[in-house]
Amino acid sequence: MAQWAPVFKGMATFIPGLYGVINRRKPVRAGGAEYYYDLWLKHLTLLWESGMRTMPKTLAEFGPGQSLGLGIAALLSGVAHYYALDVVLFESPDKTLSMLDAMVAMFHKRTGLTRQHIPSFDQYLDENRFPSHILTEERLQQSLAPERIALIRAALMKRSADQTHLSVQYVAPWNDTNIIPDGSIDVIISHTVLEYVPDLSGIYQTCSKWLKPGGWMSHQIDFTSHDITSEWNGTWAYSNALWKLTIGKRPYFLNRQPCSRHLHFIEAADFEIRCAIRNNRDDGLPRERLAPEWQSLSDEDVTCAGVLLQAQKRKVLN
Repeated sequence: MAQWAPVFKGMATFIPGLYGVINRRKPVRAGGAEYYYDLWLKHLTLLWESGMRTMPKTLAEFGPGQSLGLGIAALLSGVAHYYALDVVLFESPDKTLSMLDAMVAMFHKRTGLTRQHIPSFDQYLDENRFPSHILTEERLQQSLAPERIALIRAALMKRSADQTHLSVQYVAPWNDTNIIPDGSIDVIISHTVLEYVPDLSGIYQTCSKWLKPGGWMSHQIDFTSHDITSEWNGTWAYSNALWKLTIGKRPYFLNRQPCSRHLHFIEAADFEIRCAIRNNRDDGLPRERLAPEWQSLSDEDVTCAGVLLQAQKRKVLN
């Protein structure tokens, strides 16, 4: 049975004067430099294990949050062009710039990863838990050169930057797929973002449109209720009609789509899935307590609380 408090909160967004209170946005992904450093190295290392063998030149990220921390880590690793795309303006320039020097120091020290809990992840790292087989001494000497860090700083400050050799573009809200040229991106990344996208087919088709043939995408997707309900899979206890009321007038909300739907749309967009690391849980609502619309979910979907999906765009379209 669905819990009613989330429904009432959603309905309250239709009441003039209450909408701003109910829709007050909490900071998203407000981690420090260590958080984003770990996040980038996690995606990069697993992409390498999935088969990527060159450092991407151009990277796009959906939902960067309060800072462009992941993008900074990517730029310091050798990425040259970074697109940060959000539906709402969250980024704080002060937070973004404060991370640059901290991350430069971390890369110089080859700081090991501390936050990743993927089984057997350590086998991909050196004894200091750093991906030295990817970020070699030669590569880091080039990417951390003082003149290059100066270009990164200038680009982050949105002042003079060498647009030919290095660029940062932050777009919020983005609602036009033509903001990025077709076939120009090497890698697209998101982290706990795609569970909010209402049009999954459209977003994966957009990724295919932007990526070069053979390009990659890496998405961490969280299927939990994000504390909207007391059970991690409690959002599936709501009928579609009740969920529409729960969403209310919010500009974005959980789409409730399970792992299998993501896999279906990824493959339909001319990708080959290279990695699917699931986080399974058996402590959620049992199938019989789900709304009728969701009772046909597979056992894999009902127990999948999260997944890291990596896929490669086919070099020759079918």
